[in-house]
Amino acid sequence: MEILMRQACDRPAQRWKKCFTFFLITLFGLSLLIACTGPQVQKAPVKGVYHIVKKGETVYSISRAYSISLQELAKINNIKDVSNIKVGSVIFIPDAVKVIDDVIAAAKMADTDNRRSTVWREEKASEREKTPAPVLTGPSDARPEGAPTRTPQVTDGADEDKRSAVET
Repeated sequence: MEILMRQACDRPAQRWKKCFTFFLITLFGLSLLIACTGPQVQKAPVKGVYHIVKKGETVYSISRAYSISLQELAKINNIKDVSNIKVGSVIFIPDAVKVIDDVIAAAKMADTDNRRSTVWREEKASEREKTPAPVLTGPSDARPEGAPTRTPQVTDGADEDKRSAVET
C-alpha cells in the first residue's frame, strides 16, 4: 500500500516536470527559429592588398606608388607618426589590385607622370593665352555711321536749370 501511495503522489510531480521540459524545448525552438529568420547582414569585402614595408620605404613613397593620399593611408592603418615606420610592418592599401614590389621606383614613376601632366596642362594654358580673346563691343559702339548723337541742351522756359537731351 505504501508503494501505491508513493506512486500516486509522484505522478503530479512527474507530469509537471514533463510539461515544464516540453515548454522549455518549445521556447528554445521558437527563439532559434526567430533568430534564424532575421535579415542576414554581410559587409561587402573590402578590395585592396597588404604591403610589407621594406628597407628604404617610407609611408610617403608607398602612398605615391599606390596613388593614395598620405593622410588617407595613415588613417586607414592607424599610423600616428608617418615619419617612423618599421621594416616588416604590414600596411593595408585600399583599392589596390596587386602588391608593388619596388615601391621607390613606382613612386618616382608616379612623380614623373604627375610632372608630365602638369607640363601638359601648362602647355595647354600657354596656348590659350596666345589665342586672342574675342573683342566684345558695347551698345555705344554699335551706332551706325552718320547717326545723330545726343547732346544735352538748355531749353527755353521759366526754369533754366532743367535740361533735356535733344538730337542735333
